[in-house]
Amino acid sequence: MKRNYIVCILFALLGCLNMQAYDFEVGGIYYNITGTDSVSVAFGVNRYEGSITIPATVQYESEVYNVVAIDSAAFYYCTGMTSIALPESVTKIGMSAFRNCSGLTSLTIPAGVTSIAYSAFFGCSGLTTINLPAGVTTVEPYTFFGCKRLTSINLGGISKIGGSAFAGCVALSNVVLPETLTVIESHTFEGCSGLKSVNIPAGVKNIGDYAFRNCGLTSIAFPEGVAQIGRYTFEGCTGLTSLYFPSSIKSISFSSFVGCTNLGSIIVADGNTVYDSRNNCNAVVETYIVDAKTEKKAYRLILGCKSSIIPEGVDEIASYAFMNCTGLANLIIPESVSSIGVSSFQGSDLTSVVIPEGVATIDSDCFADCKSLTSVTLPKTVKNIYDGAFKNCTALETFYCNVEADNSKVNISVAADAFDSTPIEQVTLYVPENSVEKYGEVAPWNQFAAIMVIGENLVSPQKDSETAIESLKGAGKVQQVYGLGGQQSSKLQRGINVVRMSDGTTRKVLVK
Repeated sequence: MKRNYIVCILFALLGCLNMQAYDFEVGGIYYNITGTDSVSVAFGVNRYEGSITIPATVQYESEVYNVVAIDSAAFYYCTGMTSIALPESVTKIGMSAFRNCSGLTSLTIPAGVTSIAYSAFFGCSGLTTINLPAGVTTVEPYTFFGCKRLTSINLGGISKIGGSAFAGCVALSNVVLPETLTVIESHTFEGCSGLKSVNIPAGVKNIGDYAFRNCGLTSIAFPEGVAQIGRYTFEGCTGLTSLYFPSSIKSISFSSFVGCTNLGSIIVADGNTVYDSRNNCNAVVETYIVDAKTEKKAYRLILGCKSSIIPEGVDEIASYAFMNCTGLANLIIPESVSSIGVSSFQGSDLTSVVIPEGVATIDSDCFADCKSLTSVTLPKTVKNIYDGAFKNCTALETFYCNVEADNSKVNISVAADAFDSTPIEQVTLYVPENSVEKYGEVAPWNQFAAIMVIGENLVSPQKDSETAIESLKGAGKVQQVYGLGGQQSSKLQRGINVVRMSDGTTRKVLVK
């Protein structure tokens, strides 16, 4: 939202810039006088088209001026311009100077240029290569945003790359980040699907939010010195297969690697005081202080992969830890875990899950879109199931809920959309023996296909006694019917019935 707001402001500013008058025109080029002997190329009445050559000097009313700059929006939306030659006298290129010049296929930036402003080449979708002169030390935000055919760029002595500078450059495959670089800001290379590898220079301390989101990266090397990786920085980099974090890393966002579906190896270097990969777990475990006075520590798994093992002693599985981990089919959650975060397993390939005792909350979207999940077991400690927790679990067959009901209600709060798009009408629900009737009275539990007592025989929520008897045919004939209090009855009654069959088995049957 913030980024869109800034872009809107930029459009408004450009509208004002485009209406500014120029001082004079010579040979179809418009100029503004900037000093006693200098001018800049300005936005004019007519849009520039074809091949354009800007002279180093221009004469007007007997005065000779040096051309030293390209004004902001000077060539704004000149889609018919195919090439431009800039003189060596130019030292500055203004904001959005060549914005959306989609027909521009070649451009040489003069060696004397020291300043290229915000979004200067935004949307120049025809450019294929760019060489930045040594005097340019900063690539400003949005400078090459949407340059879809740009395949390579020489960054020279750049020390800072601004937000979204190369976002959407889908053909960009060759980027060498110079050792002079110290800052990679948010969204810098977002959507560069052709970018397969990148070196992070040792001088970079922080990598911004979304910086490499949805890139085609197959490898990434974090040098010793990198301290922080932002939110969603490498989201959707499905080509990444391994990660190695140096001891200098002190901050990794929970969402930094969401959607890196092919990760199979995760290692944290020895000596890191915040993170570790204990017992070769192929995961990142964070150590944090839960009580400043006693300095009591807790352990949170923040990033896992398809070959992860959750170590005993981990207290928490962080939000997004295994999100979209499509290779993750089997995973044991140890008894030490007491908290599982938002979307922690969303979109994974888990086939079954057993939540350990102590977990009180199944958080929002925790197991949403787990389309291979067939069996879920909840402990008696669960108190809340939040929005979308088991949404779109289309393969679900059995659901074990160990939460007991008392005389008045089922002691668990379930969001209305917790099972959205999950066919619970085809799923068998297993509950404690003394809780069957209460589960059968309230949604969503009474919408399940059948309710069974955990560890015992079927309790089927049939609409009437006749269909209930019909469902027991496989066990022979009904011999006796009893209520839960032991009283014998001549037929099945509404509620729970204990039925003795002719094959010697005993069944419990629920009639609604």
